[in-house]
Amino acid sequence: MTSGLPINSLENSVKKTDTFVVVDVYSGAGGLTQGFKLAGFEVAVAVDNDECAEQTYRFNHPEVHFLRDKVENISGDKILNLVAKKGFSGVDVLIGGPPCQAFSFANTQSWGIGNPLSNGVWEFLRLIEEIKPTVFVMENVLGLRSKRNGQVSAQIVEKTRQLGYQAKNELLCAVDFGVPQNRRRTFVFGTILKTPLGMFSDRKKAKLKVSTAISDLPPLPEGGGGTEIADYKKKPQNEYQNLMRKNSPKLFNHVTSKSGSVDPNVIERFKRIPQGKSLNDVWSCLPSNLKKGIVCVQTGCVHSNIYRRLHWKEPAPTIVHVRKAVLLHPYQHRLISVREAARLQSFFDRYRFFGSVSRQYQQVADAVPVFMASGIAETIMSYLIKTCAKKKEQAQVALH
Repeated sequence: MTSGLPINSLENSVKKTDTFVVVDVYSGAGGLTQGFKLAGFEVAVAVDNDECAEQTYRFNHPEVHFLRDKVENISGDKILNLVAKKGFSGVDVLIGGPPCQAFSFANTQSWGIGNPLSNGVWEFLRLIEEIKPTVFVMENVLGLRSKRNGQVSAQIVEKTRQLGYQAKNELLCAVDFGVPQNRRRTFVFGTILKTPLGMFSDRKKAKLKVSTAISDLPPLPEGGGGTEIADYKKKPQNEYQNLMRKNSPKLFNHVTSKSGSVDPNVIERFKRIPQGKSLNDVWSCLPSNLKKGIVCVQTGCVHSNIYRRLHWKEPAPTIVHVRKAVLLHPYQHRLISVREAARLQSFFDRYRFFGSVSRQYQQVADAVPVFMASGIAETIMSYLIKTCAKKKEQAQVALH
């Protein structure tokens, strides 16, 4: 087991003799982009249709040509022309996380490829055909791999094979890439080259805890609050926090949605939930006044993934929209802040998010964790460098 931090990918990019160019579609706030940049790639173009994500992306990646539009409105030729204007002859890697509602475990009524919500996946496949990247990486929820006994992912892999790609899907967990979060996602990888891609699931790093990620951040009032720009109150307490805080002059986005201002029972509910447990775990012990207002009260149970308190000494569960899921700080009676969620997604503190607090939560939740992205990108960078070197050797032999 290697170190808990992906140090090789951070600030010390893989040295390369050629520039490898990336296009990021359905980019959101830019988690995949950030990871690929850390591994030494040049991200040329990004596409997303969310105005708040655009503001976040442009602030953090001003050198990238960002298109705010629906992906279905963007042709491969348009992307290739923009790439050419930046001085590059083609796209080495197409990356993206198409919308996943059709494959989500929360959407059991209309799973799969017949659902209009799955169109993003097919738009991604269209761009593979039109752009012809050397490698592609598509991220999606677990359901993409498991729904209908794997038929959905098998169809995607088969379609890319028809386009000339060697493709596969892998189930990866963020905690194995040095992210303090048990986030499991399906990734579909493909290459148009004859040499197959290696495995991405064979890297195991020490599991980082929630406390490792956020113990240096200032406390916030009971029920939440905070400010968009604040000062650090403590020194970093470990290597992860040192890395997160590097080059960040202030503490950004350490703010939460406020709870309990209308219904004080909300805070009392928070207080009944132990670390690592959810409201469902304590439901039978709650007095009736603390059950009021919960949608599932008629069924006698609550979904296990809402009203969940993080455990201080364990990795976080999957970071989803914090306010909608009611993800609680391990010991403070409030939601975790946008910055705490970002730390658990391995975004550096200097990476700022824009829009309302709710929109910031959504951007963080939708992102691929940065260290996960950088770990995947490092493997692809190594593959491209070795493959290009091999092709050059073969060309030299042919000349002689």
